[in-house]
Amino acid sequence: MPCEPGDQDADTAGTLTRCIRALGPGILFAGAAIGVSHLVQSTRAGAVYGLSLVGLVLLAHAMKLPAMLFGPRYAAATGTSLLQG
Repeated sequence: MPCEPGDQDADTAGTLTRCIRALGPGILFAGAAIGVSHLVQSTRAGAVYGLSLVGLVLLAHAMKLPAMLFGPRYAAATGTSLLQG
């Protein structure tokens, strides 16, 4: 792994660069999956409604997770994307 907690490299800048490169794809995927509108609207809803919508948010995430897990599995199993299939 390029970004282990116990790395004892003398080159700290090199280790940091490797860590950032390892995290890069995940950060891009999270940004694409979450999106700016989610961040803006969830902040606004929190300001207006407080914690009264927490149950709804948890339900939405519970319903969204299987859909997000299905796409890559479908593509791996069929060799086509969801758009092509």
